[in-house]
Amino acid sequence: MYSYSVAVVDDEPEFRRRIVEMFTAYQSESANQLSIQEFGSAEELLKLYREGMHPFQILILDVEMGSINGAEAAKEIRKTDKMVSIIFVTNYPSYAIDAFDVDAVGYLVKPVEYVQLKARMAKAIIDVDYLYDRFTADSRYLTVMVNYREISIEISGIYYIEKRRNQCIIHTVDGEYACYDTLSQIYEHLDHPRFVYCHQGYIINFNRVKSIRQNQVCFSSHMEVPMSRKYYAQLRQRMMERVNHARERKLLEESMQFYPAK
Repeated sequence: MYSYSVAVVDDEPEFRRRIVEMFTAYQSESANQLSIQEFGSAEELLKLYREGMHPFQILILDVEMGSINGAEAAKEIRKTDKMVSIIFVTNYPSYAIDAFDVDAVGYLVKPVEYVQLKARMAKAIIDVDYLYDRFTADSRYLTVMVNYREISIEISGIYYIEKRRNQCIIHTVDGEYACYDTLSQIYEHLDHPRFVYCHQGYIINFNRVKSIRQNQVCFSSHMEVPMSRKYYAQLRQRMMERVNHARERKLLEESMQFYPAK
């Protein structure tokens, strides 16, 4: 069973109600769980995207709406969100050509039949799953040139990356890799909450840090890297939050042992 976030965007409340009813039947039949949010206009939906949010995986988007129609909204959304799967809804099949301008998976013609909706949802979910798998694969590996050949390094296995003369050395659980990418170029391809600077010449994988000292970051296996004063307070605070979270989780687990759920 999988979960998908869906936005139903239409200026007709009765149509939105009918689509939500169909989705209730679809969830029971497909075993997929849908988190559904309704919008009465394209403006309401675009407000979220303009605020930098990409909260949906699938959009059910009416073409014929108010001052901003569905096709116009889709084109604006596509500027910042390449992964959302779009299904147009229209009274007129001639509008279907707009589906191809924004890589939509297709369109529904009013009055929408359940079989029609189910077929479009099947295609949308295939697209969502494919894009998610590709995105997560990209985020799992760092691709760099080593000895004139391209290699992919598993990101979770990286301890730290250091600048050494005109090269960057990537230290991993499997060994070291020297490449000619700059430290800033590598940083652009990493998950920033996890990977942070601790020195102008060092980026660390915070998930692998064991302790923070006044001027050092310590990993397992007696591995240490220098830390500048600029980053000390920030990294120490993150370490304290991690320790406190681990302590709270342990206390919760212990309390559950004494007071098991009935």
